Amino acid sequence: MVAQSIDTEIVIPEPSRLLEGLRDTGYDFNTAVADIVDNSIAADAETIAITAYITYSDGIRLSIADDGTGMDRAGLVSAMRYGAPTRETKHSLGKFGLGLKTASTSCCRRLKVISRNDANNEPLCAVWDLDYIAQTRDWVLRFEEPTYDDIEELNVCAENTTGTLVVWEKCDRLLSARYSNPKSDAFQRAFNKSLKVLRQHLAMVYQRFLDENDERARNIRIMLNGEEVEPWDPFCEEYGPDYGKHDYELKALDSDGKEIRSVARVIAHIVPASRELKTDAEQRRVMPNKDEDLKQFTPDSLSGFYIYRENRLIHWGDWFNMPGIDFHSRLCRFELSFNEELDDLFQVDIKKSRIQLSDEFRQKLFDFAGPVQKEGESRYRGHERKAAAKTSKGMHEEANAQLAKSQKATGVRSEFGIDEKGTPTLTNKFGVSAVPYDILEDGQENPVKVEESLVDGFLWAPAYIGGNPGVQLNANHPFYQRYYGTNKDNLAAIQAMDAVFLAFAQAETSAWQKEAKANLEEARYEASRILRKYAETLPDVSIEDFENEA
Repeated sequence: MVAQSIDTEIVIPEPSRLLEGLRDTGYDFNTAVADIVDNSIAADAETIAITAYITYSDGIRLSIADDGTGMDRAGLVSAMRYGAPTRETKHSLGKFGLGLKTASTSCCRRLKVISRNDANNEPLCAVWDLDYIAQTRDWVLRFEEPTYDDIEELNVCAENTTGTLVVWEKCDRLLSARYSNPKSDAFQRAFNKSLKVLRQHLAMVYQRFLDENDERARNIRIMLNGEEVEPWDPFCEEYGPDYGKHDYELKALDSDGKEIRSVARVIAHIVPASRELKTDAEQRRVMPNKDEDLKQFTPDSLSGFYIYRENRLIHWGDWFNMPGIDFHSRLCRFELSFNEELDDLFQVDIKKSRIQLSDEFRQKLFDFAGPVQKEGESRYRGHERKAAAKTSKGMHEEANAQLAKSQKATGVRSEFGIDEKGTPTLTNKFGVSAVPYDILEDGQENPVKVEESLVDGFLWAPAYIGGNPGVQLNANHPFYQRYYGTNKDNLAAIQAMDAVFLAFAQAETSAWQKEAKANLEEARYEASRILRKYAETLPDVSIEDFENEA
């Protein structure tokens, strides 16, 4: 058989259009910086220094220096190549050979890399300049002399030793497009906030590397504008032990197509609720969004699974569509750790920030996490019950004052009193009997009193409060939480509903007699049950809906 010839032609991509397209691979400022830090760690750096400042002529300049192994000219060219060769170390944080370039140019139009691999050599400087490439219409990597600023920033980490400096210039995408004037106060505020968020991001992503007490990863130091980045442990283990761990042995294929077995470890945690913490510092420690500039780190965004690849956090705040999850699960956090051998199995993306789980493994995670999630939900609801009862006292103050004034004018056909033996009594048209309801001491005339819970799940119950007829409300009942949480700023709505429950309680005391006790309680129980169902039609709420700072 005669072999057929195949007509081929090498087609080189148009550089400018390709590079502009690669700027939109999904990085943001935080993930882009982290990708550069990954390269420093892969180069065995012990210290990484990030410097960022505003220049009125060119806007923002950012550099990332390290004291890693550095590169000679061949190594530098290789690192600047799109699709750089695979690293010799399989456990490197790098993956596709694109991160340095795509991460950098997602934020800037001019990328410089200055490096030396020998303390006795002068550093080399290679530059990808997107505007120059658009002008020349070719893949032109420029070699330039490092500037004074370049050398100064490299020497922060690598004076008289090996190291590398990555510099971002012409940063046109680091801040939102609405911040266009570097001289404005708004630009400065936005820049400062972005650095604060970056610090939190680095503290979380590299926690295992930054924490000298964590033996799972080698220790490094990261500096941001001269200040050390402190580790942030999302599981807050200093407040209590974990809730169990499990190792899953998974099958995968190596680079040669051979089957290997590797372990993914899952550890469960339940963090303390904010009201269990005594100081603002402790609350910010568990929930960073207590800081005005870190609002994006919400309790909901920090609950769920935290995914660690080679001890580096790549993804978090994901429940992977686990059934039954809502804000009541926000205290639950699970760490899932694996190494590079499982990259293909988990389908790690180019930014190393997303994974996908097989249906089988996802179900295994759900089976493990389910009991812990239920415990976390129970703890949150208990915390929520106490919080609602505590914070709603002020919510009812004005309504109590108005209801106390008008109570005597309602023509209530029952009254409380004290007999000659000092026993509290209830008098209505059926006669006089011992008070059949809770007797509560209260120094003020407060006909409405909120409790953490009521027996049998009642929404309300008549009560003898401070010598006067009143009503208890159950802060744990869904109708109470959703109605009052939604209307916490609506005084008229609160007073109207308080009046309704007080009227229900007064009607019951007027009709009470021993023979009717079971029927009256059954009617109250049934109404509480029905209102529990009706509550599902109201907006869902959380603890914060009862608080002024919500």
